[in-house]
Amino acid sequence: MSEAVAMDPMNPRFQSMLGLILVHCKRPAEGVLYLKRSLELDPTSALTHQRMSVALSKQLGKNKLAEEHLRKALELQPDNPDIKNTLGWRLLGRGHREEAETAFYEALRVDPTQVASKLGIGAPAGIKKGRTDMILRMSLRFYSLRYRIILVPAAAVSAIEIPQLILTHPGSWIFTAVSLPVAVLSWCYIFSLVYVRVIGKRRGIQFV
Repeated sequence: MSEAVAMDPMNPRFQSMLGLILVHCKRPAEGVLYLKRSLELDPTSALTHQRMSVALSKQLGKNKLAEEHLRKALELQPDNPDIKNTLGWRLLGRGHREEAETAFYEALRVDPTQVASKLGIGAPAGIKKGRTDMILRMSLRFYSLRYRIILVPAAAVSAIEIPQLILTHPGSWIFTAVSLPVAVLSWCYIFSLVYVRVIGKRRGIQFV
C-alpha cells in the first residue's frame, strides 16, 4: 500500500487505507498522519473520519478529538449503522449509558441484524433468554460506569489487598463487614470488564 501511495499521493483512498493498516499494526501515530492527509484531500469521507476516530482513540488524551471525528462521520452518513454502533460503544465505555443505548437503537432501526448493537443493549444472544444474557446485562452495568481510568486500578488493588488484610490481620467484625463487600464488588467490576470484552470479541465487536 505504501507503494500505491508513492505512485499516486493525491489519492485520498490510498492515504486512508495506509493509515488504517498502520493503526492495525499498532502504529496509530503514523496512521494519523496518513488519515489526516486523506481528509485534507477529501474532507467529506465518512469512512476516513471513522478510521481517524479509531486511530486517535488509541492515543492517550485523544478521546475527545476521536469522538468529534466519529460524530462528523455520522453527520456525513447519518444512516450508517456501523458508525452508530461504534459511537454507542464509545459512549458506553465512557459511562454515557443512555446516549449509548440511543445510538444502539438507532443502529438497530437501520439494520435490525446488528449483533454488536444488540449486545450493547443487553439483548439475548439467542432465541431464549438464558444465564449468559443475565450475566451480560449485569456486566454491562459495571462496564458503563464512568471514571474507568480510576476505577480499574482501584478495583484491582481492592480485590487483592482487602482479602489479604482480612486473612492476615483479622480486625473487628465492623472492618470485615465493610471491607468484604468492597472486595466482592471490585471482583465483580473486573469480571464484568473482561466478560463484556470476551463476549463482544466473539460477536465481532471492535473495541475502540
